[in-house]
Amino acid sequence: MIKTNNGVDFASKVLLRFSDNPSDTWSIDDAVKGTSIMGGTGSGKTTASGKRLAQTFLKEGWGGLILCAKTDEAQLWRTTARKQVGKMT
Repeated sequence: MIKTNNGVDFASKVLLRFSDNPSDTWSIDDAVKGTSIMGGTGSGKTTASGKRLAQTFLKEGWGGLILCAKTDEAQLWRTTARKQVGKMT
């Protein structure tokens, strides 16, 4: 367990809420254990869930590794990162 200066458990910080259900969240603990997004072609891995998780990582000041199968996806991710970082400055 990692605690902040005020004694709060850092790992339990909620980064995303997926619904109104209090247990339907994604925390720092979840993020550092590893995140994998899988699905069929056209299911929204990049444009929906992947983009949302990447934006959350960048908002927190974190980096990450994104593996792309399509040659044009690398530019899409660079553009997404630049836009998010621009919002932070």
